[in-house]
Amino acid sequence: MLALCLLLYAASSADTGRMMTGQPHDVPVDSSAVLAAARFAVSEFNRDNAENRLVYEIVNITSAKIQVVAGINYILEVRLGSKVCKRNETSHTCELHSDSKAS
Repeated sequence: MLALCLLLYAASSADTGRMMTGQPHDVPVDSSAVLAAARFAVSEFNRDNAENRLVYEIVNITSAKIQVVAGINYILEVRLGSKVCKRNETSHTCELHSDSKAS
């Protein structure tokens, strides 16, 4: 598995409750905002590493924090698995590779 630490910045006017500006706070790893941020980051990671010929997908999100500054920073630890795709004459199938890398 590939472990990926992500720091994402999202400008948002979302209500952040009583959080102190600048201080990272734990948030639920299954919140919709965290999932959207993780999907976006993995999509960008795959796009930037297209020459690698592997496609990574989220296996699980191990931790999530947000930091309120001028916008919102998402600080995520995400475990990724690589997909191996096989093509035949009519379609292709992708399966999670069992020998994924860790970094």
